[in-house]
Amino acid sequence: MKKLIVGCLLAAMAAGVALVNADTHRWGEDAYSKKETNIDYPTNRNFQRGWLLYGEGKFDEAEEALKKAVDDDNSNGWAYAMLSDIHYRKDEYGIAMSCANRALDKLPVADKEFRAFSFNMRGKVYLEMQDTVAALRDYTAAIGLKSDYAPYYGDRAEVYYRQEQYAMADRDYRKMVSTDAGNVVGYMGLGRNLEAQKRYDEAIEQYDKAITMYPEYSSGYSFRASCYCSKKMYSQAIDDCISALLCDAGDNKAYACIITTLSDSAYVMTVAKLKAQQSRTPDQAVWAFLEGVVHKRHIKNIKAIKAFKKAKIANGTNPSIYINLAECYENIGDYETALAMVNNALMLNPDDFYYGVVKVQIEDDGGYTKQALADADALVNKYPDQAYAYYKRGWILDQNGKTDDAIDDMTMSVTLDPSYIHSYISRGAMLYKKGRIEEANADFRKILEVDTVPEQMEGAFYAYFYLGQRDKAIKAMDEALRADDKGKYYDAACLYSLMGDTDKSLSYLEKALQNGFRRFAHIARDEDLKNLRKNPRYKSLIDKYKKIMAEEISEARKN
Repeated sequence: MKKLIVGCLLAAMAAGVALVNADTHRWGEDAYSKKETNIDYPTNRNFQRGWLLYGEGKFDEAEEALKKAVDDDNSNGWAYAMLSDIHYRKDEYGIAMSCANRALDKLPVADKEFRAFSFNMRGKVYLEMQDTVAALRDYTAAIGLKSDYAPYYGDRAEVYYRQEQYAMADRDYRKMVSTDAGNVVGYMGLGRNLEAQKRYDEAIEQYDKAITMYPEYSSGYSFRASCYCSKKMYSQAIDDCISALLCDAGDNKAYACIITTLSDSAYVMTVAKLKAQQSRTPDQAVWAFLEGVVHKRHIKNIKAIKAFKKAKIANGTNPSIYINLAECYENIGDYETALAMVNNALMLNPDDFYYGVVKVQIEDDGGYTKQALADADALVNKYPDQAYAYYKRGWILDQNGKTDDAIDDMTMSVTLDPSYIHSYISRGAMLYKKGRIEEANADFRKILEVDTVPEQMEGAFYAYFYLGQRDKAIKAMDEALRADDKGKYYDAACLYSLMGDTDKSLSYLEKALQNGFRRFAHIARDEDLKNLRKNPRYKSLIDKYKKIMAEEISEARKN
């Protein structure tokens, strides 16, 4: 079965990017100047010091002083209000909620500034708890007290946007703009609402306004790039993504747009523009790195290696470059160099679980079974809550005849992450092999419950086969191939080998090899291919591509 490594670099960057309502969290920067003239604020030294530190953004020191202030006087609602924000920033939502509640209980009714802030903070905590009704109630209360403070409208609009109540969100974003004509988030919100409704030209107009007003705001470019992609205006989209990353190297939406949408829809153009940007800013590693990721996505491993090496010259201390080099060298079968690269990555970041997984995978594919198993044991011991650590060790154990131990590991994997389809596939196949048919069938039926989307299908075709439904297995495989042909060729080879159709299996294995699949140690041990390995043409196909692999390794090492 196809080997799957979880946690691909940059993989989750595309979806659900929220607008950053920066002004809300800058409230504290000038908080000390927001004193209401008709309010008697506490004169306690700890409180005065904590408020000043909070306004300067020194939150750790502010927290210490404000905690002392409430120890001195637990009726100090102002201290609780600021503490609610400090704990929210630290993702301590329970404490943040308690502090907001105490603030609202103790603040004088006349202090609209702090009461509005406390309602808003409590609304944020409710939103983290997925209680949108309570969040909307508190955001509305904050607006009722401070109707001239634009960011509160932005927070409420974000909830309406998530609920797809675009008219309500529009109303709040327009109020933001009318309250503060220079508030870029208002224009961004209007653009995002229009984009969600596929009114791309109108959305672009709003993003244009945001960029004109704030040309260094990266999201203006990355959101506009998304609209250009939807209109298939890929040249403009690539330019906008580059502009976004020039403004903010951490703009995740721009990264995702390049390595998914643009890589898939405009591969040649994307590579060309990234190369051009490398010429303009050769000291910035990001452009060569992105070129490498794009090539890697298209299984162009030699080109990817060249690009990642350029990135390494510009920034030799970035572990992401080394881990990508490791995977590319592994893909072409150069396990010696791949191990050197993954060890470099781990030296720079020894606590990255994914890097440890990659090392185990390289060792296993390279035939270093004893070391792979030892490192898999180390992963399980170091990360006992990571499902994939058990899955990876279980796979190695099964390939080495320790199926009972492997089943135990797969059970741990399923328990820790019930959504990971491959654990059910592997455990089901192992149980089937051991003659525990009913238990195996329970796993296969579970796969059929959840693995229903052709574009994401990982195991339904195997499940149908083991359940004796051959026609449905072929139909599911055909649907998966139509949705993702290159990524499923190896799965198809495995399925048809299991069915005994070794000619068709060989054909799909050849397609996988043509598209860059080089894991020959895996092919030689994969039990799904047991029938295929009996086909007289199997050896000549493997020999042919091993020769090609040797040439690829030689070329990669020369460069």
